Amino acid sequence: MVRHGPVCRRNQGLFIITAMRKHALYLALLIASALALSLYLFFGESLRLDEAQSLWQTSRGLDGMLHVIAKDVHMPLYFFILHFWEVLFGTGEAAVRSLSLVFFLASIPAVFYLAARAYSVRVAYFSAFLAAFSPFLVWYGSEARMYSLLFLVTAISHFVFIDLWRNPTRRARIWYAVISVVGLFTHVFFGLILLSQALFYFVRKDAFGKGLWLAYFRNVAILVSVFGASWYAYREIA
Repeated sequence: MVRHGPVCRRNQGLFIITAMRKHALYLALLIASALALSLYLFFGESLRLDEAQSLWQTSRGLDGMLHVIAKDVHMPLYFFILHFWEVLFGTGEAAVRSLSLVFFLASIPAVFYLAARAYSVRVAYFSAFLAAFSPFLVWYGSEARMYSLLFLVTAISHFVFIDLWRNPTRRARIWYAVISVVGLFTHVFFGLILLSQALFYFVRKDAFGKGLWLAYFRNVAILVSVFGASWYAYREIA
């Protein structure tokens, strides 16, 4: 049965707070280990070609940066964040890579809470461990590109989608729409994440209970399409 309202919002908050208190030490150890591994393996390496491109694209004013990014195949959000990160911390190799590292480290608790929400605490422990020591994630968590941000946004999107499914509050609906737009502007392949969630809805439509679900997801799709089309229209005139 689908539940919603203030009680469910309190339950959601209690779930997150309880999980943080009970499992904080484990998550802290995983994050510290992943941080040490990343620093040891990659932060002494010189910049790779794609990383140098990120640095070149963001080493200009906002107008010039936006114009250059529009000529690339990627979406602009990561480069905007990196631009202001460089203003604060500089353009050294460690500085520009540390932004991706922050996203990677944040994805470890995100995966934990997603797995705990979707399955169980036991699965969450194992999932967070895999995320912390995945060679793929460690590599891209130490590269000045948008992929660790994409992974973090994907984990958050799935968490919000599950929360929307179980507790369809107004807040959950807003957050899902926001994270969908954020994901789109992180990487164009985030559209595949939205597609997988749409397929889940159509396969398990009965599990969502009564309500204007189809109209809601259609509106989210329109919102994402409008933002995406606006960016591609700008690319044509840039």
